[in-house]
Order: sequence, then structure tokens, then C-alpha cells
Amino acid sequence: MPEGTSRLLRACVSLARTASEVFRSLAAREEDGRLRACWERRGRQKEEQARAWSRLARIVADGTLPPLLEHSDELVGELEGLAQGVASIVPQAEAPLDARNRALLALRLESHLLHPAIETLSFLLRTIGHESPEHDAAEVEDGLVLAVAECAKGEPDLELMARTALQLWRRNRELLETAHNDPVTGLHNWPGFWTAVLPLAHLARCRGEAVAVLTLDVVGFKAINESLGHEAGDAVLRGVAEALRSTLRGEDVCCRMGGARFVAFLTGADATGLRTALQRLAQALENLAVQGHAVHVSLGTARAFLEGDVSRAIEHLMYQSEESLEAAKQQGLPLGAADLIATTGLSRCGRPQ
Repeated sequence: MPEGTSRLLRACVSLARTASEVFRSLAAREEDGRLRACWERRGRQKEEQARAWSRLARIVADGTLPPLLEHSDELVGELEGLAQGVASIVPQAEAPLDARNRALLALRLESHLLHPAIETLSFLLRTIGHESPEHDAAEVEDGLVLAVAECAKGEPDLELMARTALQLWRRNRELLETAHNDPVTGLHNWPGFWTAVLPLAHLARCRGEAVAVLTLDVVGFKAINESLGHEAGDAVLRGVAEALRSTLRGEDVCCRMGGARFVAFLTGADATGLRTALQRLAQALENLAVQGHAVHVSLGTARAFLEGDVSRAIEHLMYQSEESLEAAKQQGLPLGAADLIATTGLSRCGRPQ
């Protein structure tokens, strides 16, 4: 494991375990039932998160994942500083405090846990098939801050701090969501696609699993926008996205590249499973329509074992998939035609390192 990544994950483990200790200490001394329940739950969640970071560190140590974040060395110092800040809160949490100061301490602790790198790492945990303990963080944070605000009634300054923190957390989550997802369809956007795909591709290469890329394009999308309006166009995009979500597996990565072009990345793509997935997708898109007008979608596929430089191998596989898509358009093949599905060949993408 690169030293920067190792230190980054150690800092995350330290942050989560120390935060758990603080929350449990606050809960043990809290008389307000709502606050106590919030802090107990947050303490459990941070301990689960520490275990998740440890699991991720073991995976990275095996060499099956790429460097987790760009400029990880720059982030290490920031996260280690945050870990020291959280550690300085521990003695205060163990000291006798009134309700107001306990609430202030909890808000101070949470402010240390908003670093974007932590959310990005949580996203990677979800991507590689590990349940991220942050999946219900929004509910926990909202409950915590609202409980603090309720406890602070009659103290305008503390109540204002709690309400302001809640708005900042919500806005932070919105920004993180926007960074990875397409606002129209809710699928990954192009940067989010690569963030999700690279660790999966590295795992597939190490396990010797075939992967596949599907490229979809809505036929005549420009004409739909011009004749029926952009709302109709957006409805079509959402329909394609829903078809992808409902027919592909949860571990498959789906993305709207832009315009009416979609791409999906599948791991463990054996020929039979891929054929079945394509047939389900064709059925889901068969009745796609907008304002009484049928909508047609073209599909191209490519399947391969990845070798060497994973990023370049994926780019080459996407090129092959796009070539398959253009061939389908020129031949006028309907989505799901048997000969189109059969175009999924098997090759090796990339060169040995």
C-alpha cells in the first residue's frame, strides 16, 4: 500500500474511533433522552466506520485497488490534524458538563467530521461492495442537530448554531451528491462513473473476471427535444435511467455521459449472464414512449478481460462498445435483436505491465 494511502486510512480509523469514544462518553452523562439516543447511535456508527476503514486498508494492502484519492499526500496532513483535534475533545467529554456545554461539544465534534475525503472514501466502500456505515448519516445528523436545537430553546445563540450547522450539513451533502450524479437521471455523471468504475475494474483484473461495457443512445433525441420540448426529452432520459436501474445489478455502474448517451460497466460478465441482462434491458425499453410517441434506443456492447493499465483498457473497451453501437444504428437493428446481443465478443484489453 502506498505510504500516503496507508496514513490516510490510519487517520480515518483514528478519527472514527476517537469520535465514537467521545459520543459514548457524552451519552453516558446525558440526562436528555433524545440527545442520549442520538449520541449512542452516532457512537455505534463511528465504530462501524472505523472497522470499515480497516477493511478498506486491508484491500488496498493486497494491491487490488488503485490509489484511493488524487493528491492523497496533501490530504493526510489535514486528516491527521483533524484526528488530533478530535482527540483533544476526549478529556472534555469525560469532564462534568452541563447540558449546554455537552451540546456545544457535540457540535464541535461533528464539525471535525465533515471533511470531503471522508465522504469520498465512504463512496468507494459502497462501490466495492462494502456497506458504508455513513448510509444513514443524514438521518443521524439531522436528529442530532434537531435534538440539540430543542435542548437549546431559550438560548438563542446555541439554537442558532445548531440550526446553522444543520443547514451546512444538508448543503454539504447536496454538493457531494452533485459532484457524482447527473441531476436529470440520478445516475452517475462522467466523473462519478470513473470514481466508481476504477476500483471495480482493478478488482476484476486481479480476480481474472471478464467485464463488459454497454453503450446506449436514444435515437432522434434532438428531434424529441425540438418537437415535444425539453421536459419530454428529460422524461425520456429518466425512462432510460429507470430501465438501467431496474434490470442491471446493484453492483453495476450506470452513467449518463451527456446528451442522450448512456454507458454501463458490468463486472463478472460471463456470456450467459450478459445475454440475460441485455434481454431484460431490451424488454424494459421496449415500451418506452413519450406523449404517445415511441422512443427507440440503440445499444452497443463489448466484453473483455482487463490487462495492464486499467484506465486505458476501459477506454479501449468503451471504444469497442461505441463501434458496436454505431454498427447497430447503421444496420437498423432493434434493441434486443438476437444478432446484436451476439456481437458481444471476448477479448483482452490492455497490455501486461
